[in-house]
Amino acid sequence: MVSIEGHTLDPVSRERLTHPDIGAVILFARNYVDPTQLGALTRQVREVKTPSLLIGVDQEGGPVQRFAQGFTRLPAMRDIGALYDQQPGRALLWARSVGMVLAAELREAGIDFSFAPVLDLASGNQAIGRRAFHSDPKVVALLASAVAQGMNCCGVRAVAKHFPGHSGVVEDPHNELPSDPRSLRQIRDADLRVYQHLDPQCFGGVMTCHVRFDQ
Repeated sequence: MVSIEGHTLDPVSRERLTHPDIGAVILFARNYVDPTQLGALTRQVREVKTPSLLIGVDQEGGPVQRFAQGFTRLPAMRDIGALYDQQPGRALLWARSVGMVLAAELREAGIDFSFAPVLDLASGNQAIGRRAFHSDPKVVALLASAVAQGMNCCGVRAVAKHFPGHSGVVEDPHNELPSDPRSLRQIRDADLRVYQHLDPQCFGGVMTCHVRFDQ
């Protein structure tokens, strides 16, 4: 998977995408102007070769929404988790609805998958913040599965992130490589419990975290 520059597919990028080792493209905010431009760009990418390249994006809602103007502004996952504490049924319906809206708009623009939702536990990590549903692994698994179910209904695959999790570190891994001192048992009793309760059929893949695990 590679990224490209700009709002259209220039000749250099087009040639690069023909390489047999490249099977997917990830788009960022720098590639986006509006839904019409985005649709034209994804069509250009698909025309590069057969079978066509897969196209993905980080479109979570809340603070991480690469395509903003012209797309529905989606809530932070923490807001859905907060509702779950008061009204679990409504929160699950909301989560599924968010997934459906997210996916329907991406599908219309020619996107195949989104690196969402976040399965990290709410723990104070600088990079995660309001992107996390909850601190309870079971609640995270339920709400994340509901979002993914909604996405699947509208033809966009969900890629869970970030395995195994950031709850043992505070630092933002975009700026430095954090070290998690926890034992495997401690990680199993926290972050990995999310995956034990997750519906695996809802997800098309998993993104790893950028953390060094000392033990």
